[in-house]
Amino acid sequence: MTRTCSQCPYTCTNCSSFSKCGGCIVNYTLSNTNQCNPPTYVVCNVSYCVSCSAGNSSSCQQCTSNYYLLSNGTCTIACPSMTYAQAGSCINCPINCTACTANQCTSCRNNFYIYLGSCYSSCPISTIAVKNTCVPDPCLYYNTSFPNSCLACTTPYLLATTNTSTGYQSCVSSCPAATVQTGA
Repeated sequence: MTRTCSQCPYTCTNCSSFSKCGGCIVNYTLSNTNQCNPPTYVVCNVSYCVSCSAGNSSSCQQCTSNYYLLSNGTCTIACPSMTYAQAGSCINCPINCTACTANQCTSCRNNFYIYLGSCYSSCPISTIAVKNTCVPDPCLYYNTSFPNSCLACTTPYLLATTNTSTGYQSCVSSCPAATVQTGA
């Protein structure tokens, strides 16, 4: 008797006999009896959805073009606040961030400050809060006797007495009223 090579069933990528598959073509699944089962198609009940999750007709996996997938399995025409669009999905912004891009926060919750694309409850060392943003502190040296009083500023800032009752000095971008710039 001559031995011959026989073709595996068309749904198998390899087989040990005509009735036992070792692997299946794309979208087919290998059963515990070594048969390749066809994909299970789910009728999707989500508006603007191309395909739903297997066995769940109300949870979208991919939205139609120009729509974005939300984390709850629905589709939307525009990503809501505190999310950004990436690869057809709306991705949540980092914590305490109210608007962001894929790489950084662009605005923070109330009482938080933005610095280098992240939100902080207080500004890091060597920075100060200006509105809702942390910026490099223009004060080079603080008075050890009066910790909130500056002794020298970075260029282009000017040193000025900003609290006449305490004598505290701060760095300013222009001289306060009734003062004039002196020195080089």
